[in-house]
Amino acid sequence: MGGHVAGGFSEQDGEVSATASEGGTEILAELLAPPPRKVRLRSNRRAAVISILILAILVDVPGIALLLYAAIDPFFIRYTQPRPATIVDLRLERGHRGSTFYCVEYSYVFDGRQQIQNEYVHYKLYHSLEQGQTVQVCAARIGPFHYAEMRNGGSVFSRLGFAVFGLAWNGGFFYLLAPILEPRRLARMGMPTIGRIRSKRIIGGTSTSYCLKYTFRTADGWKMENPDYVPRKVYERASAGHEVVVVYEVSKKGVCRSDIYDFSDFEAK
Repeated sequence: MGGHVAGGFSEQDGEVSATASEGGTEILAELLAPPPRKVRLRSNRRAAVISILILAILVDVPGIALLLYAAIDPFFIRYTQPRPATIVDLRLERGHRGSTFYCVEYSYVFDGRQQIQNEYVHYKLYHSLEQGQTVQVCAARIGPFHYAEMRNGGSVFSRLGFAVFGLAWNGGFFYLLAPILEPRRLARMGMPTIGRIRSKRIIGGTSTSYCLKYTFRTADGWKMENPDYVPRKVYERASAGHEVVVVYEVSKKGVCRSDIYDFSDFEAK
C-alpha cells in the first residue's frame, strides 16, 4: 500500500481535496485516486471469499446446465443423424406431490453396443406409443456417457420451461452473490469519506448476524445512515462512536449504496 492522506474530503471545482477528520482517521492515497481503481482481496479474507465464490458457482451449475440444454437441444435434434430404437417399456411415475410423469424406456445400438435410455415425454406422445414399437432417436457420446433423445419426444414447451427455470435459478444466484460483489464495486468506483459507527446490534434467528449502523456525509452535504453486516470478530472489535472510512456511490435514481471500507473484503491498490 502507498502513503496515507489525512481523512475526509471536500469537493471543489470537480476535484477531491483531503481534509483532516476530527478523530485523525486517515484515507489511503490509493483510495483517493479517481475511479476506476485497481482493487484486490485483502490477504486475511482471501481464502474465505474465494471459498464462498467457488461454492456459489457449484450451486449455480444446475442453472447453467438448464440454460445450455434449452439452447443446444434444438440443434442436437436437428443436426444429429437419427437411428432406430425399440420401445422396451412404458410406465407412469408419480411425483411427491401427486404429479404424473410419462416415462418411455427404449433400447438402441451405439458404438456397437446396445444402450438403454429412459426419457420423459409429453402425455400425448406417451399415449401414441406402444411396447415393441420402433422410433427414431438422436444419440451422442459425451465422455464416458451416452445420451439419446427421441426425435419427436422433446417439446418446445419443455425447453421453454427449462429456460425459464434456468433463468430463475441464475437470477437467484446473482441476487445472493450481489452482497459479495458490491463491496468490490464500491472499493473500485465509490467516493471515499469519513463516517462514524452509530450503534451495534446482534440479530438472532436461524443464524446470527452482526450489524453495525454508521453515518456519513456525501460530497453534497447529505447525511446518510446505512447498516453493514460484518463477521463476529469485526463486530467485537468495533465500537460505537469510532470513525471509519466509508466508500459510497449514489445511483441516478438517488439510491445511496455504501460500505465500511475498513471492514471490506476488498482494498484499493
